[in-house]
Amino acid sequence: MSTAARIASNTVVQLVGKFVGLTIGLVLVGVLTRRLGVSNYGDYVIALTVSGLFAIFADLGVNVYVLKRLSTRPPNEARVLGSAMGLRLLSLSIMMVPAFAISFLLPYARVVQLAILIALVSSAIQTVNSLFVMVLQARLQMHYAAASEVVGRALTLALTVLFLVWTRSVLVVLFAQVIGSAATCLLTYRWARSYVVAQQLWQPATWRGMLRESVPIGVSTVFSYLYFKSDMVILSLVAIAGRDNRVEVGIYGIAYKLLEVLILVPSVFAGTVFPVLSDFLSQGDQRVSRLIDRTTRIVLLLGGGVAAGLSIYASEIIGFVAGPEYANAVVPLRILSLAVFLIFVGSVYTYMALALNQQVRLVWLYGSLALLNIATNLVLIPRYSYVGAAWVAVFTDLSVLVGSVLICRRSYPLEIRWSSQARLLAALSAVALASWGLSAVYVPLSILVLVAGVAIVADRMHVVTWSDLRDLVRRRAVVQQSPATRVPE
Repeated sequence: MSTAARIASNTVVQLVGKFVGLTIGLVLVGVLTRRLGVSNYGDYVIALTVSGLFAIFADLGVNVYVLKRLSTRPPNEARVLGSAMGLRLLSLSIMMVPAFAISFLLPYARVVQLAILIALVSSAIQTVNSLFVMVLQARLQMHYAAASEVVGRALTLALTVLFLVWTRSVLVVLFAQVIGSAATCLLTYRWARSYVVAQQLWQPATWRGMLRESVPIGVSTVFSYLYFKSDMVILSLVAIAGRDNRVEVGIYGIAYKLLEVLILVPSVFAGTVFPVLSDFLSQGDQRVSRLIDRTTRIVLLLGGGVAAGLSIYASEIIGFVAGPEYANAVVPLRILSLAVFLIFVGSVYTYMALALNQQVRLVWLYGSLALLNIATNLVLIPRYSYVGAAWVAVFTDLSVLVGSVLICRRSYPLEIRWSSQARLLAALSAVALASWGLSAVYVPLSILVLVAGVAIVADRMHVVTWSDLRDLVRRRAVVQQSPATRVPE
């Protein structure tokens, strides 16, 4: 099976799994927003945001290191995974103690402080699970990871509905997520061990070399999380004239949640390309530019279509997902649709920069943008609340895209057909404009025009043609896993 077909096949499987998982996730959001109300939902968002900030410090960039190493099939891959697992468990242990203490010092209500503690447990489990996902991603077997995620999300939804029948407490909702995260982790581990079984978790001698490469990635991840989530924390803490912070977080939180859901798509696609890209670069393969050029066209197509749909149908989406109580979220959602598009495209070049071992430059980029993001939010949020936060997010994501492209071009002689990308954007803009005009007349017809228009542009501009799809279906049916890649039970 060709490299392109393996990437496409693995991506399609992941996207189907993600679609099912995200559908369950959106149902969960609908349950939470309607059952908890805006203020309590704001508490829920705060708990997840702060716990995620603590957990990200324990990441250390180990995931990307493991993915890069396992993608090249080293002879000692069991020890590579074992060393990474030991380091991850150690960092989590060190992180949890101060995180528990700090959570009680934050100026939140006691219920929010307790919610942060429960969310921390869920975040820790998800952090461990991510290492097993890297094993499956390196083998281009992400359908297993997708299946475990769907099971975990379904369990979380079922328990959440059951618990909320008894009480509207945020604490029981987060407890349900802990159980769902544990189920996901156990299933992912069960499938990942068929390929690589971690050995020798305690390897202090190897950690120094691993940290030398992974820490810059970890630091850039921390900075990335800061510019991605600092607005939510600032929105929950600073005084906003005449407004309740919990309500503001709840309104912005639902718009941001939709952004988080949608940007999983480019992470899936770029993450699938990453092992192949790392392999090409390690071998000096000349197909790197062609791979990046084709990948960019695909994310432009997907990102453009998604961003147009978010912007045009923001009112209908918010009403359907969260209910009329969250109508004010329409404005920030329309603004954030621009950020969605920028993140779609930027993900390709961020992953390429990592494959080129440009972690240090990414640290400087993310660090400077994180500081700028925080400073700008501190100025704009007290005056403009979540509208100011949304525009800062757009500006930051644009800066990340430009910076990542520049880093890649300085490190590798990329040959991208920018004129072709520009024509693709122009065609998508025409489709979006037609859909926007029809939305005032009849929304279903507008949606049909948008979907059909994106499909036609994809085919006519040879981004993804109908023959590609037919070929993918035929190849997917004959995919065979090599016995040599599996570990005997």
